[in-house]
Amino acid sequence: MENKSVECNGTKIWLGDDGILRSIMKAQGIKDTLTNKKETVHAIDQLCNGKKRPFLADIRTEKSLDESKNHYSDYSQEVPPISAMAMIVPVLLSRKIGAYFLGSHKPMFPFRPFTDEDKATSWLKKFIT
Repeated sequence: MENKSVECNGTKIWLGDDGILRSIMKAQGIKDTLTNKKETVHAIDQLCNGKKRPFLADIRTEKSLDESKNHYSDYSQEVPPISAMAMIVPVLLSRKIGAYFLGSHKPMFPFRPFTDEDKATSWLKKFIT
């Protein structure tokens, strides 16, 4: 069963009963601005209630690498309460996204791209405190 959810910048975000914060992009081409990032972090803060949570971001509907990486990547101005992040990606983008996040961009928490939701969830469960 799903707990409270928030719609923010074309993304639905919710905390599942398993303790994993989840999001799914519902709209294409959301403009990536500092204001949008602040709103997203604020929504995550509300759902986490001060506790760091693992985060599962489903971006399988995204068509380009630029849109997806920009939405979730640089939180240098705003730090979300995330203990680890798994990103469910389209098969065709999985290597590009993995190379971006694990190569030139250093995430502030453990990160792995997945094409399988069950494998992503299993990996994230290690980060539930």
